[in-house]
Amino acid sequence: MNLSETLRTLCLAPGPTGNEREVADVAASLLEKYGPVRIDRLGSVLCSIPGEGSSASAAPVLLEAHLDQVALVVTGIEESGFLSFEGGDVRILASQEVTIYGKQTYYGVITDRPPHLSGGKEDTPSHKALRIDTGLPKETAEAQIPLGSRVLYRTAYAALGEGMVTAPAIDNRAGVTAILAALDRIQGKPHPPVLVQFSVQEESTQAGATAAAFAAFTAGAEEAIAVDVTFGFAPGLTRRETLPLGSGAAIGFSPALDDEFSRYLDYLAESLDLPHTREIMSGRTGTDAERIQAAGDGLRTALLSIPIRNMHTPVETADLKDIEATAKLIAAYLTKGGLV
Repeated sequence: MNLSETLRTLCLAPGPTGNEREVADVAASLLEKYGPVRIDRLGSVLCSIPGEGSSASAAPVLLEAHLDQVALVVTGIEESGFLSFEGGDVRILASQEVTIYGKQTYYGVITDRPPHLSGGKEDTPSHKALRIDTGLPKETAEAQIPLGSRVLYRTAYAALGEGMVTAPAIDNRAGVTAILAALDRIQGKPHPPVLVQFSVQEESTQAGATAAAFAAFTAGAEEAIAVDVTFGFAPGLTRRETLPLGSGAAIGFSPALDDEFSRYLDYLAESLDLPHTREIMSGRTGTDAERIQAAGDGLRTALLSIPIRNMHTPVETADLKDIEATAKLIAAYLTKGGLV
């Protein structure tokens, strides 16, 4: 598969948390060649892939990544027709182009006071001052854009230098892409049965992972790898709190994860000379991993992360080599027969 083209296809499919149907349909179409696919009642995409060779009768292994992306929410419509909203990082909202998902889609821009009229103040803007301008009068906006409508940043997928890319929703379409690339790599090789779960609502309640992981447990899964993103190094940040882009798969070590599993993945990456780093966390991981491992009477769960810059912005940035390294490590784990 073409890694960049797959990531582009996924990143440009809208999937605001709680309303992921469009990206779910795209992900389902990409999964269909590996096994039967279904979308559960919450909207998560599930796929069951038979095992091959000597590992075919082993317990299934769950691979999970979340589909949803952060979104803004329309909270009011003013007499002037401007939309008030909540959500997003106020530091980057002003002048953003957005798409509003009402009864149909509408183009909009986020407006703030011009600097000439700010009275010389250079304070950080707040949601109280920001509005979305659609150009619609109040009557049309009220008829076409119900309160609660989701709003997404309107930006493109673009290649940067040396295999870097920028796009909205790399969190966590990068994880979805890594799993798809891993499935490509195990075709025709011995591997245990694989259950794939592309979950909804990670950015809100993590309900998608909770429900879908229980389905995986009832199907016999005993081990799981969650794949997400983590903070990549950028100016103003330290190496202690971030990981360099281009450093490979980040293997999570945390009291909230299975330590033996993490150490095995680290050993596997070392032995195969796969690019990787250790991501050390002193508590919770902030991912679906905690929900997955608590399914049923428990799944042994590890976490692999892909470092990105500008998380939860319209210009999230990743290195394709890190996605590829993560895919290679997942594939190696599966073809080795899982945790030993």
